[in-house]
Amino acid sequence: MNRFQFLKHLGLSGAALLTALTACQTGEVAPVGPVDFEVDLNDQDSLPLSRVGGFIVRNGVVVARTTANTFVAVTHTCSHEGRQQVTWRNGEFYCTAHGARFNTEGKGMNKEGQGGLTVYSIEQKGNLLRIHS
Repeated sequence: MNRFQFLKHLGLSGAALLTALTACQTGEVAPVGPVDFEVDLNDQDSLPLSRVGGFIVRNGVVVARTTANTFVAVTHTCSHEGRQQVTWRNGEFYCTAHGARFNTEGKGMNKEGQGGLTVYSIEQKGNLLRIHS
């Protein structure tokens, strides 16, 4: 390998590493270990859950109201590239980074979503939702 080839290879490797490292930067922290927390539907920050189609992100988990009596909770981290940009829209979980789509069971609905999402259990007692692994 001559000097030009070496520098070219080094430059490409460095660019790939930089891309990989910056691709995972987000403001939300993904759950590490077991998930177990409560959401009080009476709290102001839970107001979006008062209507079908509303969602919140808490503790690295997306909690969505899918029907009048049903809530679903999935990881906020997309399986496609590890970005924490999963939201709820139009009856499905959707990653705003690259368009990965997931159903309410966490199964991928397109190529980008083929890795699926972790779905958490939800127990409702009155106005309290318990989300847990």
